[in-house]
Amino acid sequence: MAFLKELQALSSYHMAAERQRNTFGVTDLYRADINSPAGKGLNEYIGGGYGRPGNYEIVILFGDTGIGKSTVGLNMLCDPIIKGAKVGMMVLEDEGADVYLRMEAALGKHNFREHVLKGGFNVQIATDKELGKGEWTLEGALEYLEWMFLDLHRDVVLLDHLQFLFETVSIGHEGEWRAQQVFMRKLNQLIKDVKKTVILVSHTNKGDNRGSSRIRGSSGIAAAASKILEIQENENSSVPGGITITMRKSRFTARPNYGYNMVLDKGKMIPATGDVPGVSSPFGI
Repeated sequence: MAFLKELQALSSYHMAAERQRNTFGVTDLYRADINSPAGKGLNEYIGGGYGRPGNYEIVILFGDTGIGKSTVGLNMLCDPIIKGAKVGMMVLEDEGADVYLRMEAALGKHNFREHVLKGGFNVQIATDKELGKGEWTLEGALEYLEWMFLDLHRDVVLLDHLQFLFETVSIGHEGEWRAQQVFMRKLNQLIKDVKKTVILVSHTNKGDNRGSSRIRGSSGIAAAASKILEIQENENSSVPGGITITMRKSRFTARPNYGYNMVLDKGKMIPATGDVPGVSSPFGI
């Protein structure tokens, strides 16, 4: 009996490995930048795009306050919406109407309304108000994410931002870090089980830390991610709103040794045509 169980386990591992083999190195399910063709521009820079066909992806966007992380995250949802995927947003610091207007700006007023109305709730926006005005627990947040993925069948969920969620847990510094690690471990397992995509927005630590070590909070946050993108101001930009996106981690694709320049203009993320892409952020910094 034990031998039979071992054979069954080995067979399941073999099938899982074959599925992994077919998708390993492929993160092109969705374009991060809808203003560039599939596999080009920013999409090429981050490994073809993000999201893995039939598999999971955990993307972290991090940067200083006010740098444009939320705008980048909302713009990354445009391609899934265009493709008819079911999209969820847990945006904890904004009103629902504000998020709606920002998505209109990212995708275009007519386009966003058309997709919202024809999709039969393909797009879902949950704010602090719907989630209980900060009175939820981390377990409650996980249950909400499970509901979005398992019951509402969301394909992509944006959680903005992690620190707003963690800071509601008044359990002391040591307990907070432990709670963060447990939350990320359970979230990691959930995303692997449902084989969907989650985009997490995070703030940075103060100080001279570099790379993904600048992500505020437990080291378990970075450890769970399959792709980490840092958003920084492009001080050499020839136009306002210039940012540099630097890939700090990529579990399934190659990681370039430079950053990629974009521009945030009235809620849209567009290629920095006036600048040379990839000029900031040497590898590992």
